[in-house]
Amino acid sequence: MRYKIEKIKKFTQEELRESMEDAMEDAREQMEHQLEEGFLPEITVPLKYKEAISKGITKTSCWLGEGVITGTLVRKPYLPAGEKRILVRIKNISVKQIKPKLTGPERKYQNVVTFYGPISSQNIEIIGEIE
Repeated sequence: MRYKIEKIKKFTQEELRESMEDAMEDAREQMEHQLEEGFLPEITVPLKYKEAISKGITKTSCWLGEGVITGTLVRKPYLPAGEKRILVRIKNISVKQIKPKLTGPERKYQNVVTFYGPISSQNIEIIGEIE
């Protein structure tokens, strides 16, 4: 009986992996289309780092335990309640520097993106302070 349960579990994980790969491929196509249409990703940065933005943006640790730069594309940016932040737009971005992020309970593309590596100060356009 135990063997059957393990076999079913492995099959389900394989299906899940294939489904995630398909979802990521669809998300990448959608993201690339948005970039081709001229939409630019946006990132919010805590106000206390306003001066540091002039040197570029680097990966920060997150609840996942890995360094990540996350932004949005064609949607409202992330704004924690009651926190003043700086909104920046990322210019001259290549599809090789950015990837879609599958989020939410359904693990689907909701116009959240992550960036590979640091973002140069030349590619940052400061939009202003937001709350």
